[in-house]
Amino acid sequence: MPGTHLDTNFRTIARQDPAVRRVAPGWLRDRTKGEPTYILDGNVATVKQIRRLKQSDVASITSMDGEKAVALYGPNAKHGLLLITTKAGL
Repeated sequence: MPGTHLDTNFRTIARQDPAVRRVAPGWLRDRTKGEPTYILDGNVATVKQIRRLKQSDVASITSMDGEKAVALYGPNAKHGLLLITTKAGL
């Protein structure tokens, strides 16, 4: 399904700008605890993308804990992942 698959062949995701977590809206931050990496339609989210994201645009949100995330995507996922698929990404 487009927008929900990360390529595990490279074994690590890019490091996320810490500002992404600061600008994430409450309805999104409330979906998880801690400071996960936000993955939007298969890519590490940027500040601009998170600022523009509206709850009505989201098709699904999946949370992945740090241990499982690190096993799949490497050390930059140590705080877990929040996998967000938008309706446009489907």
